[in-house]
Amino acid sequence: MGVDTHVHRIANLLKWVDAPTPEKTRVALEGWLPTEYWGPINPLLVGFGQTVCLPRVPKCGECKLAEEDFCPFAKKGLKMWREREARKKVVVVKEELDIKLETDDMVETVHIKAVSSPLKTARTEITKLESSPLEPVKEETVAGYHIEHYSPT
Repeated sequence: MGVDTHVHRIANLLKWVDAPTPEKTRVALEGWLPTEYWGPINPLLVGFGQTVCLPRVPKCGECKLAEEDFCPFAKKGLKMWREREARKKVVVVKEELDIKLETDDMVETVHIKAVSSPLKTARTEITKLESSPLEPVKEETVAGYHIEHYSPT
């Protein structure tokens, strides 16, 4: 059975063996893996190790073994994968808005600032800029309706 670095790393990662070297991994795998799988296991695990289960940055979010909760590393790997993917798509949304709110006898101006991104929780800040009473300016009747006009003082 051929055991290279990918087979060694993945066999240990999946807890199939607990071996410090590829040679000891080979001996351990040969101890329990049926002989008819000795040939096919190498290209399968090498390909898997080169495309999905990469040594430094495994793609656990794309892995069926992680999805099926078969891989002991998946919990940590999925967290790393999600953080890495989020950094690729960092979109920081910043919105600022000034709003005038009029009530029966007051006008208030507030400033709203909202910031959100995939890596941080959304944050909204509301600041009251000014507040002043409304004073009647003029009264009139239009089409039978009594209208009162107010202005902030």
